[in-house]
Amino acid sequence: MSLTERSATPAVSGDVLFVDLDGTLIYGDLLHESIARLVFRRPLWLAITLMRLAGTPARLKRAIAAVYTPDVTTLPYRHDVLELIAACRDSHRMVLATAGDKAWAERVADHLGFFESVVASDGRDNIKGARKLAAIHEWCARHGATTWGYVGDSHSDVPIWREANEVIVVSDSPRLRDTVEKLGTTPRFVAAPGPTLADLGRVLRVQQWVKNLLVLVPLPLSQTPPTPSMLVNGMLALAAFCLAASGIYVINDLVDLDADRAHPRKRFRPFAAGRFPMLFGPPLAAGLLATAGGLAYAVGSSGFGILLAVYLVLTVAYTLILKRLPILDVLVLASLYMLRIIAGGAATAVPISEWLLAFSMFFFFSLALAKRNSELLRLAGTPGSLAAGRGYLASDAPFIQTLGIVSGMISVLVFALFAHSPETRQLYANSFALWFACPLLTLWLGRVWLFSTRGTLSEDPVMFAVRDGVSIATGVLMLACVLYARGMGFPWPLPT
Repeated sequence: MSLTERSATPAVSGDVLFVDLDGTLIYGDLLHESIARLVFRRPLWLAITLMRLAGTPARLKRAIAAVYTPDVTTLPYRHDVLELIAACRDSHRMVLATAGDKAWAERVADHLGFFESVVASDGRDNIKGARKLAAIHEWCARHGATTWGYVGDSHSDVPIWREANEVIVVSDSPRLRDTVEKLGTTPRFVAAPGPTLADLGRVLRVQQWVKNLLVLVPLPLSQTPPTPSMLVNGMLALAAFCLAASGIYVINDLVDLDADRAHPRKRFRPFAAGRFPMLFGPPLAAGLLATAGGLAYAVGSSGFGILLAVYLVLTVAYTLILKRLPILDVLVLASLYMLRIIAGGAATAVPISEWLLAFSMFFFFSLALAKRNSELLRLAGTPGSLAAGRGYLASDAPFIQTLGIVSGMISVLVFALFAHSPETRQLYANSFALWFACPLLTLWLGRVWLFSTRGTLSEDPVMFAVRDGVSIATGVLMLACVLYARGMGFPWPLPT
């Protein structure tokens, strides 16, 4: 509903409606958001500021507001609260009353356009609880308001509700509900569900763990049957990469918050949408990375530990800097895929062939470009539009397509040369069967790039492969070719 439209919702009684910001008008808390982001953007400055201004919340908020400016146009506003405000605009004056810093509050008020005034912390007074109540009384006295209502979300708002003529609570907390219902004024409640296990799963990007199965690729390629210790180390390595990847995803979501909120799909991620508490982000990332390090130690391979560390350094560098550098960003993505395979070999003591490395380099480079190409084709605006958080223009799509398709076909060529090599003829009993994998690989890459050039490849190509029936069937047939080439499971020979 537009804020200028009338609503059938009953109007709130009183002359003025004071509306809280954090947790009420928007999901989440701007101060928590700023701290969580500064942990990664300016950690030393944040640590010094927190120590220097501990115990003076108003001064702390003012200092942080001076270095962090949220994009108020993309904040996760609560539409149910906006509709409530729309129902009251004709009969009530609107005031934004928040414990947040005044600089942030004024930006929000200017953006929304329907708040007459702002009551907020100013660097001296922390406008929260009883102090906010006093500020509301002062505002009413100056502006001749006799009755007023208040929309809030926390226990610190109880002193304000105790004197308000209308009580609106944006919370699902049973304890807060019981407290408010005992105040004497009949309250109204607006549902505000908290984070769920599903939200945690989306924060960790559990669905992306399938990429880490590449860690296990060396096991079926081993020239000897895998031993129990190799299998155990492979599973520990897989778990370490899954937790490490999730830790990096958390950091990425915190660092890229503004870009995600401006993105048509990424704005629904839990942090961007305000569904998951921002302050949980840094300790969650630290815990995941520490656990991944412990699992790497349990593998007992110094080589695997070093490769996992390299993976972490590259992913952090990608998140903070490299993702904004055209072409280099996709090279890094391709390298991260290759690192998983190499690390799997180190964990299981399976040598990685140069053929596999050459194939992986061109193959994953092509897939990374397919993802980037699809993003560019979905980029709204003119051909000169800049992708949010990236270094590409929408007009770069034809070049990306050419580079990606050529790279994909080079990976097929590398596979064909491998199938024809004398080394392969010695290692594989029916090496001729590997040639049948080449057209299957070409088919799959062509299908990926067809969807990419249409702009309909809406996710990572690896994730697309595990959800697409044709991709799964193609993968099964390619696996059958490799197994037959090794002389496994089939009684009849092919020409060699």
